[in-house]
Amino acid sequence: MNRLLTLSAVLAVLLLSLLSVGPALAQTPTPAQLEMFRQLPQAEQQRLMRQYGIQPSQLQPGRQPQALDDTRDERAFRDGRNGEAMGDGQNGENGQNGRGEGAERGPAQVIDPATGLPLFGYDLFSDVPSTFAPVTDVPVPVDYVLGPGDVVNVQLMGATPGSFTLAVNRDGAINFPELGPITVAGMTFDEARRILQERVSQQMIGATASVTMGELRSIRVFVLGDAQRPGSYTVSSLSTITNALFASGGVKPIGSLRNIELKRNGALVTRLDLYDLLLRGDTRGDVRLMPGDVIFIPPVGTQVAVDGEVRRPAVYEIKGATTTAELVELAGGLTAGAYPQGGRLARISEDQARILLDVDLKSAAGQGLRLRGGDLLEVPSVLERVDNTVQLLGHVYRPMRMQYRPGLRISDLVPSLSALKPLADANYVLIRRERAPDRRIMAVSVDLEAALRAKGSAADIELQPRDRVTVFSRVPLELEEQGQNGQNGSARSRNGVAQNGQARPGVLNGMALGAEGPEELQALLEADRRIVVDELLDELRLQADFDSAAEVVRVGGRVRAPGLYPLEPGMRVSDLLRAGGSLAESAYITEAEVTRYEVVNGEYREAELISIDLAAVRAGIPGADLLLGSYDFLHVKEVTNWTEQHSVELRGEVRFPGTYPIRVDETLLSVIQRAGGLTERAFINGAVFTRVKLREREAQQLRELAERMEADMSALALQQAQEGGAQTTEALATGRGLLSELNQATAVGRLAMDLRRVLAAEPGSRDDIILEDGDVLMVPGPMQSVTVLGEVQSPTSILFEERLSRDDYINLSGGTTRRADSARIYIVRANGHVTASGSRKWFQATNMQIEPGDTIVVPTDIERMRPLSLWSAVTTIIFNLAVAVAAVNSF
Repeated sequence: MNRLLTLSAVLAVLLLSLLSVGPALAQTPTPAQLEMFRQLPQAEQQRLMRQYGIQPSQLQPGRQPQALDDTRDERAFRDGRNGEAMGDGQNGENGQNGRGEGAERGPAQVIDPATGLPLFGYDLFSDVPSTFAPVTDVPVPVDYVLGPGDVVNVQLMGATPGSFTLAVNRDGAINFPELGPITVAGMTFDEARRILQERVSQQMIGATASVTMGELRSIRVFVLGDAQRPGSYTVSSLSTITNALFASGGVKPIGSLRNIELKRNGALVTRLDLYDLLLRGDTRGDVRLMPGDVIFIPPVGTQVAVDGEVRRPAVYEIKGATTTAELVELAGGLTAGAYPQGGRLARISEDQARILLDVDLKSAAGQGLRLRGGDLLEVPSVLERVDNTVQLLGHVYRPMRMQYRPGLRISDLVPSLSALKPLADANYVLIRRERAPDRRIMAVSVDLEAALRAKGSAADIELQPRDRVTVFSRVPLELEEQGQNGQNGSARSRNGVAQNGQARPGVLNGMALGAEGPEELQALLEADRRIVVDELLDELRLQADFDSAAEVVRVGGRVRAPGLYPLEPGMRVSDLLRAGGSLAESAYITEAEVTRYEVVNGEYREAELISIDLAAVRAGIPGADLLLGSYDFLHVKEVTNWTEQHSVELRGEVRFPGTYPIRVDETLLSVIQRAGGLTERAFINGAVFTRVKLREREAQQLRELAERMEADMSALALQQAQEGGAQTTEALATGRGLLSELNQATAVGRLAMDLRRVLAAEPGSRDDIILEDGDVLMVPGPMQSVTVLGEVQSPTSILFEERLSRDDYINLSGGTTRRADSARIYIVRANGHVTASGSRKWFQATNMQIEPGDTIVVPTDIERMRPLSLWSAVTTIIFNLAVAVAAVNSF
């Protein structure tokens, strides 16, 4: 493994050094370096080559290293550019990213740094082969000119059959047996074949000849100018200009693709325009090479760019006068989503200023606009907005868009309740509407059940273009059971987290339980009442001003979905109750309150309380259903003494153990009597009573003690660093152990009490315990052991014997350790009460009565180690919690 890491590091430095030099100083990897590279695993080789931009062919002997072109995802690059002009940092009008269909760019494209667009055509040479073998298996054209080095195959048939392989010598002749030298150099293959056949038929009576080409000669040509690797190259005699370009590595980004010259004997033979080959497949300009030909690549000519909704966004080289229409044709034409009327042309003017021209690519003037060097034509896309639709979202089986037509109603969009998913809230369907002509946002709701019962009526409202209809799911009952009353006016549950920080039912960390993908999650979010409503409220607040208050109302108290809601035109109390998910079971329907706020004379704000008869509102009495205004707050009260069903649990030696529901202020004695009392085996003194509130309080105290002790440990560690000393070191080690035990301690919430006094008490007396929800009473059976904990040699439980004293039990546990605090030994009774013996005389403590179920605790002598004052209390808490946990775990 270490060897692999060493090789990787060495090769990383090697590759980096190869890339850091310029072309003139490029180094060739030595065979030893290449051998080191080959020793790496295949995956590591590929990782290093990807990291440093090295092609496999570049690591071949004799090859100069060369960095790959920019391979980053140009879609992401250009999306961040937001319509940036060529070399310009200004944003486009609409922030269009300018990407159209077919605009994906391969990883080997050459990117123009000014525009972020690919240079068209240069990727043709991105993966050139390292060698070009002579071509031997292709038909030889009839106009092929023979020269020294070519081989001609002649097969004789007839009177004197035979087969000859004849090479053209330096004199340009072939030595034909029986016929002598025949000059063929400078002839085309068709002419040479005809001459040979005529000579054979004339001079060899009764024989005919079949003439074919054998091996072809190689020729040397020159590739000069802005080639990747200019120089002299040996190629096949059938090679064309493009073959030589590939052999030289292609054209540099600063070289021209449209004006490549072929010169022969100092004279210009032809010019090759690679655009003809790339765009139209026209190879007529790709002529065959002759020995000594020179291919010259001049610098690139005028370049312009096109971006946006065209099929090939790129930088193009143009020849002569070129119009915008011709540039769009070079780019493959417009995409289906293009908006040609909104074209923009970024240009550098004659006075060297950047300007922007509007170009209507549908007009004759726009199409005929002539381009200049550095121009960037931007073709935007049509707007994403669709005006003639209405949209259905949320808790439905088939979210969709529907074409709007005059007279379209909600019953046309949702023809029946079967289109809704189970538990959909059909009574409050929210519609986001853009009001014409100012496009201000407003909210409208509909009772879908009422609309479907009376199609075509006022309840079945007409929709408008661009309406967004959302069907919510019903609010889970857990919200009501948790007692959320919406006093803050919002019960946000974004990302699947409710207001109290708990995950909403069915949602975990923003993901739907059982959801199979992003579509299911999106549907869940679209159906979430609070998310949709809060987004709409944000829009309403943004368009509010001094003369127009935000159209917001609030409902709280005993409704299923309390919070803020949009104020609808003509909204009344009954409509706000529908928005809040309807009344909860605990709602007090006799009376509710509406708090109305009003600014008086523009100076101060005052509140008005309005009483609402909910029973009358539910009965449909018009006068009781108050018309609401902005910022009205409807509060629904709770029925008196309406609480959740509380219960307690009885375990152990009870005649009928189990969970018992309780009424308000019911006592422990009452529940024990309901459970048939205790059994004959009940050990009353060992009863354990726990309470939820006490457990929460203990947990909080444990956290606070741990924080305080951590601060003490930091101070003691600083003291040790300054003073040192064995005593400080021992105290620090002891403190760390205590802190670890404190962090691992479990809160129990035990209430120490004497169950015997409770059973003997009068109902409702002070000795009886008033129960709370979640209380647990555990009554053990007979106990015959005494437990010894703390600083003893062997903490254990010992069989109870009446004649044994406290010290006897300690001695049976091996006696105390040297760290024991014998003066502070105490006893935790079976019922949880603590009997301390530190203040008694020695003979009283020694002879203290021990009973079955008791626990003798021998604490640690903290004082001799100069601890902080908190530590002794921590040791007591840890031992007491250990006793309580052991008692609870015994059931």
